Amino acid sequence: DSIIYHPRQLKRPLDLKRLQNQGIHVRELAFSTAEGKQKALAVKFGPVPARRLYAVFGGNAMVAREWLSALLQHGGASWRELAFVLVDYPGYGASDGKPSQAEIVRASVQAVQEARRELGAALAPDATLGALGHSIGCAAALQLAVELRGGALALRQVMLSAPFTTLAEEAQAMLPFLSVVPVWLIAKLTSRNPWDNVAALAKLAVADVPPRVDIIHGTEDEIVPFRMGKSLSSHAKDLGLEVTFKRVKGDHNSFIGQQSFGKWLGKTFLK
Repeated sequence: DSIIYHPRQLKRPLDLKRLQNQGIHVRELAFSTAEGKQKALAVKFGPVPARRLYAVFGGNAMVAREWLSALLQHGGASWRELAFVLVDYPGYGASDGKPSQAEIVRASVQAVQEARRELGAALAPDATLGALGHSIGCAAALQLAVELRGGALALRQVMLSAPFTTLAEEAQAMLPFLSVVPVWLIAKLTSRNPWDNVAALAKLAVADVPPRVDIIHGTEDEIVPFRMGKSLSSHAKDLGLEVTFKRVKGDHNSFIGQQSFGKWLGKTFLK
């Protein structure tokens, strides 16, 4: 797990009053799972009821409030018809416990439910759900979509930034000595975290109402190879999913701060 996740703890509270004065409504959500107390942030820009609530997931060293900074940088108050729930994985930010695929999925489902309750009238009566993720956050976003498919909270859109195909294949890309190890064996060794975006897309493709899938990937990504995002896009298309793929110049860790990423967000939200 220590290779997959790099938790960061943040105990200093957000200056909610300062954000409120800027017209940014941020509410701290608290709930419990088997891993202990969990935290997330519900975010709404402006007074217009939101037409869609996006669950947002970071990379393996990101915390939720970093997404708040990114959203403010790229659009902020202009996204008046959107609301967000920024999810910290167990062990990240001010959340207790240790991350694993099962615990991340459990926490994300509860975060969405808490955000819907907390935002209340700030969401339009017919508001839909979506998800946005970066890197391993793409896997969390897709698994949330899988978990909620077929129900009243089924996601309408999943936005993926720098997604891998499977965690086992990503391990081979990051650690060249694993190239001689069969993918099935790597998957067995990482059984607590069997992140598989290829399999997740296959499950979503047969849902009653499959979500739209939008992918962006930097051509100079040194962590998750560009070819993985392209491959995932092709796979989604082959499955019959509505999918778009955006190729941009960029690396991995500074990607979500780039202007090209912000433009993609603005054009892709609410599709």
